[in-house]
Amino acid sequence: MNLTLLGEKLPHSLSPKIHQIVFEKTGMPGTYGLSEISREGLDAFMHVFKAGAFDGMNVTIPYKTDVIPYMDALSPQAEKIGAVNTIKREGTLLYGYNTDYDGFGALLDAHFIDVKGGRFTVLGAGGAARSVLAYLDDHGAEAIVLVSRNKARAAEKIDVSQYTCPVEMIGYENIDIADTVVINTTPVGMYPHIDASPLTPMALNGCLAVVDLIYNPETTKLMQDAKDAGIQAVNGLLMLTAQAVKAQSIWQGKEIDGGLTRYIKNQLSTKQGNLVLIGMPGCGKTTIGRALSKQLNMALVDTDEAITERYGDIPSLFKKGEPDFREKESLVAEETAMMENTVICTGGGIIKNKRNMTKLAENGTIVFIDRPVDAILSDIDHDSRPLLNGKAESLTKLYDERIALYQRYAYLVIEGMGSIEQVTKKIANAWEGRTI
Repeated sequence: MNLTLLGEKLPHSLSPKIHQIVFEKTGMPGTYGLSEISREGLDAFMHVFKAGAFDGMNVTIPYKTDVIPYMDALSPQAEKIGAVNTIKREGTLLYGYNTDYDGFGALLDAHFIDVKGGRFTVLGAGGAARSVLAYLDDHGAEAIVLVSRNKARAAEKIDVSQYTCPVEMIGYENIDIADTVVINTTPVGMYPHIDASPLTPMALNGCLAVVDLIYNPETTKLMQDAKDAGIQAVNGLLMLTAQAVKAQSIWQGKEIDGGLTRYIKNQLSTKQGNLVLIGMPGCGKTTIGRALSKQLNMALVDTDEAITERYGDIPSLFKKGEPDFREKESLVAEETAMMENTVICTGGGIIKNKRNMTKLAENGTIVFIDRPVDAILSDIDHDSRPLLNGKAESLTKLYDERIALYQRYAYLVIEGMGSIEQVTKKIANAWEGRTI
C-alpha cells in the first residue's frame, strides 16, 4: 500500500511516524510519504494520484477544500464539514472522507465528555472548528457558541443554518463559558508560542472542561490554567492518532484499532502512560496486574492495597460507612493517576465516582476485565468482600448495577475467561498495539 500526505509545507509532520507504526503493528506492508505541492502544481498532482500513483492520501492545510472537486463521492461527514482529509482510490475513482470527525469523537469518548444535551463553547472558525461543529451537532449537543475574533469572516466560512443544534456566533468580548465545555480549535498556545492562551484564567470560571486540540506542547497554557482551577483539561494528541487509525481502517477496508490508537498516542507522548484495570470484585485484576507488570516491565499499584496500607483494612473501613471508604478511595485514585508507566489495579466500585475515572483516564488506558458472574462465584471467598455480605446473589446484583459504568469507562473490554496467562496476553497485545 502506497500512501502520502498532501500539503503545501510539511516540515514537522508526525504522519509518517504514525502510519509506519500502523504498518508494523497490523502487518500490512506499505509506505507513507510526504507530498509538498504548490497551489500551481495541485491539479497535475491530483491527476497523477487518480492515475494510480498512490492508493490513498491524507490531506492537510491548505488543500482540504481544494481537493473536493476531484472526488467522485464524499462521506456524509466530509460533505457536512465541507472538507476532506482522507482519500481512498479505487481504480480511477476517488472517495473523500473526514476522519478528524472520528478523531474528535474518540477524544471526547476517551475522557468521558458527553455531547448529548451538553452546551459547548468552540474557539475559532477554521477547518478544525467545522469538524467539531459537525460532530457536536450530529451527537445531540443542546447549544453551541462559536467564538471568533472576526465574526464577519467566520460567517463567510461557516453557515450556522445547516446545523440542527442552535449555533451562535460571538466575539471574545462577549464570551461567557459558564456551564459549557470549551473546545479550542485555534493555534493560540501552540509551540513555540507556549505562553499564549485564547482565554484568561478568570474567563474560565464556571467552565465544565477544556478540550484543546493542540498537542504540542502536551499541556498548553489554557490547559494549565484550567487544571489550576480544578477543571478537567485534555489535549488533542489522541485525536491525532485516532483520525490516523481511522484513515488506515478506510484504506485497509477493515476496523483495525483494538488498542492501536492508545498505543500510538503513548509512543508520541512525552509521558509514559498507565494501564488501568477495572472490573468486578474477584475478576482477577490484582493477579493479572502482577503478571502484566512483570511482562511489560511496568510498576504496579493496587488501589485497595494502598488504601489498606494507609487507612486500615477495608472491611473495617466499610463498617464506618461506604461513603467514608469511597472518599478515601478517591484520594488514592487521584494520587495514583499522576504516576507513569504503572499498571493500576482498582477496586470494583471505583467506577461509581466519575472524577476517579476522569483522573485515571488523563494518563491511562482503562481496560475492563469482563469475567462472568458464575466464573467469579466459583473463585472468590464471599465473606472477605464487604459488599457481598456472604451472599452469592449479592455479586449478581452488583454486576447488574455496575455493568453499564464498566462499559462506559473502558477504552478496551477484555473477556475475562480462560487462564490468567491467556487474559494477560490479550491485554498485553492491546497495550503493545497489536490488534486483538
